[in-house]
Amino acid sequence: MCTKKKVFFSLIVLFVFVMIKTSTAAKLSPVEELGKKLFFDTNLSTPAGQSCAACHAPEVGWTGPLSAVVVYEGAMKGRFGNRKPPASGYAGGSPLLHQDESGDFVGGMFWDGRATGETLKDPLAEQAGGPFLNPLEQNNADKKAMVLKVKNSDYAALLEQVWKTKKEEWEKDADRIYEHISRSIRPRGRGRRRTTGRAGSRGWRRRRASCPVLPWASARPRSKSRSGLRIRQ
Repeated sequence: MCTKKKVFFSLIVLFVFVMIKTSTAAKLSPVEELGKKLFFDTNLSTPAGQSCAACHAPEVGWTGPLSAVVVYEGAMKGRFGNRKPPASGYAGGSPLLHQDESGDFVGGMFWDGRATGETLKDPLAEQAGGPFLNPLEQNNADKKAMVLKVKNSDYAALLEQVWKTKKEEWEKDADRIYEHISRSIRPRGRGRRRTTGRAGSRGWRRRRASCPVLPWASARPRSKSRSGLRIRQ
């Protein structure tokens, strides 16, 4: 009987420990919460109605949700992008675009590598800022117009908190605030070291295959799900 009690008590302790760990892991940090709000905000296009998730849908692994469609219509009716949306959820390990010792081009973002990472030292952060200003996608006129939309959102105070800025100064420093927006959508940190060579390329591909970088995504399997991903609340 004593042994049964010990086993039962141990199971209770283990259950409580797992529940605490799960609860802690599911909680988003302020910058992650900000990134999630930006990613799913349908007001950040001109005209309003198209969020990042329109072309990077969580239910299909953060790429385009329509399997029969090659390019997607942007916020402006009749305007279509010129490439299929890449899967954004597993791309954070991508190094700066470079040519390795075997002559292969490695890294960068977008299918053609146009977000090289040279500007922000982070290809995915540069990719996150691209569609907002693309006339074929979310169609905002410029960085200032985008910043004004975020300024008028219900999470503007969260951006102030995360990046230690004052909303009254955003219009005068639109470039810096726009960078904050891009980095918030891709909030996981990255070093400035450039990974080169075949070993570096293989390491990046392994990380890319195993580590989701959108922090509100969970990689736990789920039945009846094409991607195995789910949104963390």
